[in-house]
Amino acid sequence: ALDKVTAHLASRADAYAYPAGPDEAPDATAAARLALLAESTEGDPRAFGGHDLLGDLVKHVCPAGPDSGSPTPGCTAKGDFHGAMYADGQALAVLALLRGGVEPPAGTVDRLTQLVCQNGSVTSILIRPGENCDGDPATTGLVALVLDEAGGQDAAVAKARTYLKKAQLESGAFPLSTGETTGSVTATAYAAQALRALGDGGAADAAVSWLSRQQHDDGGFGFDESATDSALYPTGPAVLAGTGTSLATLTTKTPEPTVPPTTPPTTGPTTAPPTTRPPGAGPDLKKGVAYLTSPANLHQGRYYRAVDNAGRADFGLTIDGAFALAATGHDDNALRTIVDFLAQGGKDSEGRTLHDWTGVGGKYALGGSMGKAALLAQVVERDPRDFGGQDLIAGLADAVCEKPSTAPDRSCAAEGAYTYAPSVFAHSLGIIAQLRAGEEKAAEAPIAYLASLQHSASGAWPSLIPATGDSDVDSTAMAAMTMDLVPGDAHAAAVDKALAWIASRQLPDGGFPGAAGNSVNSAALAVQGLSLDTEKYDKQITKALKFLASQQNKDGGFNVAKEGQRGSDIRASAQAVGGSTGISFGVLTRSLDGTTPNPVPSPSSSAPAIVTPGDGGGGSVVDADGPGDGGSLASTGVQALGLAAAAAVLVLAGWRTVAIARNRRTATGGER
Repeated sequence: ALDKVTAHLASRADAYAYPAGPDEAPDATAAARLALLAESTEGDPRAFGGHDLLGDLVKHVCPAGPDSGSPTPGCTAKGDFHGAMYADGQALAVLALLRGGVEPPAGTVDRLTQLVCQNGSVTSILIRPGENCDGDPATTGLVALVLDEAGGQDAAVAKARTYLKKAQLESGAFPLSTGETTGSVTATAYAAQALRALGDGGAADAAVSWLSRQQHDDGGFGFDESATDSALYPTGPAVLAGTGTSLATLTTKTPEPTVPPTTPPTTGPTTAPPTTRPPGAGPDLKKGVAYLTSPANLHQGRYYRAVDNAGRADFGLTIDGAFALAATGHDDNALRTIVDFLAQGGKDSEGRTLHDWTGVGGKYALGGSMGKAALLAQVVERDPRDFGGQDLIAGLADAVCEKPSTAPDRSCAAEGAYTYAPSVFAHSLGIIAQLRAGEEKAAEAPIAYLASLQHSASGAWPSLIPATGDSDVDSTAMAAMTMDLVPGDAHAAAVDKALAWIASRQLPDGGFPGAAGNSVNSAALAVQGLSLDTEKYDKQITKALKFLASQQNKDGGFNVAKEGQRGSDIRASAQAVGGSTGISFGVLTRSLDGTTPNPVPSPSSSAPAIVTPGDGGGGSVVDADGPGDGGSLASTGVQALGLAAAAAVLVLAGWRTVAIARNRRTATGGER
C-alpha cells in the first residue's frame, strides 16, 4: 500500500510541488513533504518524480522580505523558503534538508527561531519580525523538533520545551490554542513527538495515553476529544506519536529483532515485551484498560471496592489493577491516581488505609500484603522504604519466620516463611520485593523455603502454605517468575522444570485449569510464566492469548472462566490485561514522570455509570480462585498504538487552517 501511494505521488510531483511549472520555484511545503517521504522510505529525494527536491529547495530561499529595497514576491522575510507562508512549511523544508544530509541555507534555521514568541510558543504564521506573536502547541511541537534536530539552538528549544510542559493539560492532552481546555489530537500528537525527542518521556507518555483514549473503533482519530467521526488529518500525526517515532526519525527500515534473556538483566527492570506478536493475536488491551478504569468499577478513580462490602476498599485488588495499568501504559494518569491514593494514606468509606491492610509495623503484619504493596512502589519507581509513611522492606525482613509457630499461634508456617502468608503466591510477592530492593541476603531463607515447596517429580508448586500436596498453575507460574529473578543459576533447572509442567497443563483450546475451571487467571499467569522462555514456548503462549481473547466481553472486561456464569469480572480482567503482555513481576516498571492524577469527583457529583444491556454489567468482583492474601497479580508490558507508519508522513494542513484562523482573530483582538 505504501509503495502504491509513493508511486502515485511521484507521478504527480509536477502538479503538486511545481504548480508554477517544473522550471520555477517549487511550493516549498509540498516539495519538503515529498522529500521527507522519499527519505522515510529509503528513496532518493534528489530524484523523486523527476526532480531534485533538495536542490530546488536550496535554490529558492528568500534573500529579503517586503520591507527591503528590493522585495521578493512570495517572501515574508529573509531566510524564508519561497512560498512557504507558514511555519510548518519552513520547518518541514529545514527538516528535509537535514535528513538528506544538506546544510540548510543561511537564515532558514534562524527564521524558525524568530517565530518563537515571548512565552516560548511558536506562531503558525510566518510573521515578520516585530509582528504580533501568538503560538500554539502543535506548531511549537513541530518547530521544537526541527530546531533540536538542527542543533545549536538550545535557547529557543529550551523556551519551546518549557512552554509545552506548561501547556499540557491534566489529562495529558494539549489544546489547539494556548489557554484552551479541550484537548486537540493533532496538537497532542506533535507535542508528544517533540517531547519524546527532547527527553521528556513521561510527558510524552501522558500525551500518548490520552491519544489512545481518543482512538475510534475504526482505528482513526477525530480532531479533538469531542469528535465522534474519524478524520485523516489528525490520524497521521497520532499514529507517529503512538509508535514513539517522529518526522525526524520515521523510516521503513526494519530493526533487527531482539530476544531478551530468560533471566532479567542486572541493570534494572524493563517493560520491554518479551516478543512482538501481530495485532489481533491476543486480547484488546486498550478496551481492557477502559473497563478497569470505568467509573462503574474504579471507585472515584482510586480503588476497587470489596464484593461483600461496597464501602470497603479491596486494597489487594486495587494493586492488581494498578499492575495492569502499569503493564500497558494506556492510562498512566489513572495509575498515578491510584498510587497517590495508596501512598498518601487515602481512606475508604470505613476510614481504612493501605497499611490497615498490610499490618506493617503491627503485631499482625501480613508478609504477602507488604510484599505486594512494596512491589507496587518499585514498579512505579517510588521508594518502598517510605511508601505511605512505612518502610515495607524493613517490615518484610522482620516478617521472615525463624521457626514454625505452635498452636494456637498460626503466624509462621515454617522457617523462612513470611508471617501470615497463606499461599505460594503471597510468599513469592515478598521475595520479589526483597530482591528488587537489593536485599538478597535477607531473602535467602524465604527463597530456600519456596524452593523446598516445589514437587520434585513434576516441577509444580502447590497453592497453599502449609502445602496440601496439590499442584497449581497460578502458583507455579508465580514461583517460576520469582526463582528466575534470583541472581545466579542455582534455580535455573527448577524454573525450566516448572515451565515444562505449566506447558503440559494447557487445554486444547489454549486455556489452563484453575479453581474456577478453564480459568482466565490461570491462562494469563501461564502466559507470564512461559514468557520467561518465549523461544521454547511461543506456540503455547500464542494459543493462550487466543483463549484470553475469546473470553473478553464487549465492555472490554473478561469472564472468570470459560464455564459457568458469563460476565466481566474485575479481578480476572486485571490479571488478563497484565498477564497478556507476558512481563514478569520481577521486571515490571512504569515511570510516572509527567503524569497528573485525575480529578476525583465527590460521591454526590459523580455521574452514574451507564451500562449497556447485554454487556454484562461490568462491576462484579468475584475471587474465583479462593480467598487469601497477596494477590491475583497482573503482569504487564507496553502496547503501542497501531503500527501504520509511513502513511502518516505529513498532513498538517487541516489543523493549520483552524489554528491560523484563531491566531488572526487574536491578532486583531481479596486476593490469593
